[in-house]
Amino acid sequence: MSPRPLAKPAPWPLILAAMLAGVVMGAFGQRWLPIEERLLDGGLVLSGQVSYPAQAVMGLFYKGVWTLLYQLGALVLDAGVSYRAANFIFLLMPPAMLTAAFALFIHGLTGRPLFSLAAAILCFMNGHFVSLFASSDYPLLGMAWNTPSTHSHGRFGAVLAAFSFAALVGGREALAAFSAVVLVAVHPVIGGYVVTMLAFGLGVSRLAWHRSISRPVVVGFAAGAGVTLASLAAFLLLRPAMPDVDEAVNRTYIEVYSAFWDDHRNRTATGADLLRVAILFAVLTLQLLTFLLLRRGRRGSADAGAAALLAAVAVSTVLYVLQHWGRALLPDIVLRAIPGRLINMQACFAMAVIVGMTVFVADEIVHRFRHRWQPKTLGSIFVRHPNAIAAAVAVVLAARFLPGFVYGVILTQRDPEMVAAQQMLAEIDSPFWSKVRDLGFDRLVLTAPELSMKALRYGRLPIALDTTAIDFVPYLPQTATALGTLVERGYGVSFFHPPAALKFLSVLPPGTGRNYWACLSPGQWQGIAREFGIAAVLVPADWTVRLPLLLSDSNYALHALPAPASAPADATDPPCPVQRN
Repeated sequence: MSPRPLAKPAPWPLILAAMLAGVVMGAFGQRWLPIEERLLDGGLVLSGQVSYPAQAVMGLFYKGVWTLLYQLGALVLDAGVSYRAANFIFLLMPPAMLTAAFALFIHGLTGRPLFSLAAAILCFMNGHFVSLFASSDYPLLGMAWNTPSTHSHGRFGAVLAAFSFAALVGGREALAAFSAVVLVAVHPVIGGYVVTMLAFGLGVSRLAWHRSISRPVVVGFAAGAGVTLASLAAFLLLRPAMPDVDEAVNRTYIEVYSAFWDDHRNRTATGADLLRVAILFAVLTLQLLTFLLLRRGRRGSADAGAAALLAAVAVSTVLYVLQHWGRALLPDIVLRAIPGRLINMQACFAMAVIVGMTVFVADEIVHRFRHRWQPKTLGSIFVRHPNAIAAAVAVVLAARFLPGFVYGVILTQRDPEMVAAQQMLAEIDSPFWSKVRDLGFDRLVLTAPELSMKALRYGRLPIALDTTAIDFVPYLPQTATALGTLVERGYGVSFFHPPAALKFLSVLPPGTGRNYWACLSPGQWQGIAREFGIAAVLVPADWTVRLPLLLSDSNYALHALPAPASAPADATDPPCPVQRN
C-alpha cells in the first residue's frame, strides 16, 4: 500500500470493486432487515400495473411528481422483472454507490487504492456513526449495511449527492458532473443544491488556482443534462391535469395542513441538535481546510471537490440554523424545500473524512519532518513504514465492527422477528393477493392504514390514500382539499381539529378508522362511494364492516361498497363520531 500521487484519479477497478463490495453488504443488509422500496409504488402506477381513475389524489401524486426513480421503476417492471426482483435490484443500488463514494473520497485524500477500498467497506459497515451528525429534520437511513430504508427519495438523493462530491475529490470529473446533473431528475431540490455546490468548487478552482474547466466536466454535464431533460420531457407528457379547486377553500386546507399535519417542516431542534450540527461543521471544515492548506503539488480536482464540500458544509449549516432559529428570514419556497435536511448531504462523509484525513496528515508529517527523526525512534517507524498509519486505521475500523457483523449474520438465522421479516415479501404470492390481482380493480379502494402499501404492492389496488405518508401537499398544493375531506369522511378523523396524538405525524397510524367504519351504515358507505369514487374497502379480517364480502382469508377481508346512488344516504342514520382534539 505505497502512497501514490494525489493528482491521479481513482482507478476504475477500485470504483467497481467498491460497488461490488457495497452490493454484497447491501444483500446482507436486506437479509438482516428486508424492506420494500417506495420508488416501486410510483413504478407500478406509471407502468400501468395499478390503474388510477382521473383526478384521484394518489394518482395525481404518483404521476404528478417528477422523479427519475418512478420512471426507472416503471421501465424495470415493464421489462417483465417481477416486483420482488425489482425491489431487490433497487435496494442494492444505494449501498453500491455509497461504498464507491467512500472509496473515491478516501482515494482523493490518500492516493492509496487498496487502503481506500478496505476503508470504504469498513466505513459502510460502521455507518451508524453517521447518525450522530444527521439532521434532525429528515431521516438519514441506509448509511450502514444493516440499516436499509424504504425512504427511496431521500436515500437515493443523499447517496447520489455523496457520490457526486466524492467523484470530484477522487479525480473523476466527468462522473461527478454526470451524477450531479442526473440527481436533479432524481430529487430536484437536492440535485439543484449539489450542482450549485460543485459549480462553486469548480469556480474556485478556476479563479484561485487557474484551472480551466476540463473537457470531462463538460462531457459529464452534457450527458447528465441529456438524461435529465429526457426524464423531464417524459414527465411533462404523462403529467395529469391538476384538479380545479376553490382557491380560498384550498388555501384554508393548506394552512391547516401546515399547522397540524406537516411533519418535516414542524420539527423542532434542541440545543443538543445545534451542538451536533456545530460539531459536524467544526470537524469537516477544520479537516477540509487542513487538506487545502497542506496539499503539495499542483492543484487538481481533489481541491475543487474539497472547496465544493466546504461550501456545502457552510451553506447547509447556515440554512439549518435559520430553519429553526430564523424562519422569518427565509422565503416560503425555501422553507417548503426543507433546507434543514441538507445537513445530511455531508453527514454521510463524516467518517470517510476522518479516516482519509488521518492518513493524509500522517503522510504529510512524514514527508515534512522525516529528516528530523533519529533512527530507532517511534517517528522513524513511520518513515520506514509509510503505510503503518493506514494499516492501523483499517485494523481499528475492523476491530470495531467485524465481531458484531459476524454475530449479526448468525443471529439473523435464529431471531424469530428477523425470520418473520424475511418471510414478509413472500406474502405477495399468497392465494388471497393472487385473487385480488385477478379482480383487476380500476376504481379506488379504501384501506385500513396498516394495509395501504400491501394493497398497492401485492394486490395492485389503486388505494385512495397512502396512509403511511400524507406529506405530499407542499409538492401538490391542489390536493389539499381532497386530502382533507378524505381523511375526515373516509377515516373519521377531523382534519381541522386532529387528535393530539396525530399532530405532525403525516401518517394515519394502524387502527385509525376501525370504530368509525364499524359504525357506518350501508347508506353512509354509499355516500362515501359517491363522493370519492370508492368501490371497495380492505381491512384486517377481525374488523367489523357492514358491507358485502368479496374476498377473505384468515388475515384480510375485501368488502364491496354499494353502487353510488344519486339520492343521499338515509337521513335516519345517526352520524358516526369523528376523532378530534
